[in-house]
Amino acid sequence: LNEVGQVLNESLGLQELLDRTLETVCGKLGYDASTVRLLDRNSGELVVTAHRGYSATFLAEEECIKTQGSPTLQAVLAGQPRVQNTIDPNTPWGQVATTEGLQSSALVTLRSKNEVVGALGFACRVHHDFSPDEVELLLAIAEQVGVAVESARLYQAAEAAHQQAEVEARHAE
Repeated sequence: LNEVGQVLNESLGLQELLDRTLETVCGKLGYDASTVRLLDRNSGELVVTAHRGYSATFLAEEECIKTQGSPTLQAVLAGQPRVQNTIDPNTPWGQVATTEGLQSSALVTLRSKNEVVGALGFACRVHHDFSPDEVELLLAIAEQVGVAVESARLYQAAEAAHQQAEVEARHAE
């Protein structure tokens, strides 16, 4: 958790922050694949913003997922982690996941100030039992990532406003 915190505090660039976080968590916990999906409030979709260990085919199929009509995603967005120690190949996501060679997965909510910003997912190509302590660790990581996502967004908005003000000041001269 400390190493993830260090990564999150090193940079305010959102993409770099997310990529390095996934690299660190997968490396330390031995996961084969991971995603950060940020919630698009306009479309209600979870959009893959960062990923590690997935094929281009998988990412093309799973790039944007509508949260409406998905009990699993609705539960995650309500703050309930979803763990599949054995992925069920008889579900739509399970079919895609098993084609990718995945056997176990966990999905947790990204939050900032009690507002959902997305979901953080991890998967293994060999059977993996996510223990309750491990899920708690993933929830703690997700909490840190959620706050970092919001901070990076605020930083980007402030930078954009600053640049816009400079452009307007030059035009006013």
